[in-house]
Amino acid sequence: MLLDDDEWRLLDRLRAGELGPPAVVVEDDLTRTLVCPITMGGMPGHTLVITRRHAETVFDLTVEEAQAHGAAVAAAARARPAGRAGPAGRRAAAALGAGRVWSTGAMSLVVVHAGESASSRTRAVAVAALEAGGGGELVELSQLSADGLLGRAADPAVDAAVAAASGASVLVLASPVYRATVSGALKAFLDRFATGALAGTAVVLVATAAIPEHYLSLDTSGRALVASLEGWTVPTVVYATSDQVVDGQVSEAVRDRLTRALGEASAVARTTRT
Repeated sequence: MLLDDDEWRLLDRLRAGELGPPAVVVEDDLTRTLVCPITMGGMPGHTLVITRRHAETVFDLTVEEAQAHGAAVAAAARARPAGRAGPAGRRAAAALGAGRVWSTGAMSLVVVHAGESASSRTRAVAVAALEAGGGGELVELSQLSADGLLGRAADPAVDAAVAAASGASVLVLASPVYRATVSGALKAFLDRFATGALAGTAVVLVATAAIPEHYLSLDTSGRALVASLEGWTVPTVVYATSDQVVDGQVSEAVRDRLTRALGEASAVARTTRT
């Protein structure tokens, strides 16, 4: 839909909440997602996803703008069922692609990491995921007993971790990459889950590695693991190499991907659990 100058000015006024019911606006560095309560382009109210920089057509977008716009449109489309829940649901549905995950009601975030120590890069990225999501529960597999993880003995701590992870609205699984796949500790942990335990759960896959060549390990092994438990993995994965996590400090590029992935997960969770 092509907008004339008056309609572009109207968008700015909507974003500022100057027209009718307050416009619900979510912004990132490249796009804006908002609910338009008035007629525009001949349509009586709809969700708009626009780029922050004016472009006459999609052919005038940069590659980065086109990618960000596509991700925002997909997130908004997946969140449409949330709009049936009334004004609060519509506000939540519009809050996609923002600088942090918006949580409402019973939405919960659990981050499970298979880092081997408190100073591991995997743990640093897991903590960054919690920060990007506005807080939640951190499950550290290195703190659980091997017998419990392997099912050789009953372990209340392992049972509690499984219950927390399988009950989360959004679950982040973070693992170092070993032999081009996720760690044995994470696999052992997921083996403790009942069939279908992640049904309706939105899952973000995170990996750390020394080199970039094993990036596809999250797609080739991580997605299959989650799918076997009927979970939903979001499109964006987070893969951090040694130069992106230094002395416990996670790079902005990794944090940006965490934010994008968690935004996608929030949209999926609102759809599957509504």
